[in-house]
Amino acid sequence: MTADPARVTPAESEAWLREGSSYLLADMLAALIARAPFTFQTMNMLDAIGICRPALTRDAIALARRIGKADVAHGGTCCVTPDPVG
Repeated sequence: MTADPARVTPAESEAWLREGSSYLLADMLAALIARAPFTFQTMNMLDAIGICRPALTRDAIALARRIGKADVAHGGTCCVTPDPVG
């Protein structure tokens, strides 16, 4: 297991979730996935679905709330990651 948010893939994270056997490991994995680039991409996708498909807006918002705000490293910029349901 490589605990590097820049290198973890969605497939790896899914496999690790299935293999998880303790709350501590689950918490650590959640923290890792929250910082992974694909998490931010997933939130962007949910945003687009919620806007473009009115019939799915409630479901997209509910899922975004379950995922929570993505922790994105913006470097030295003034960029801010938006709250997915804010």
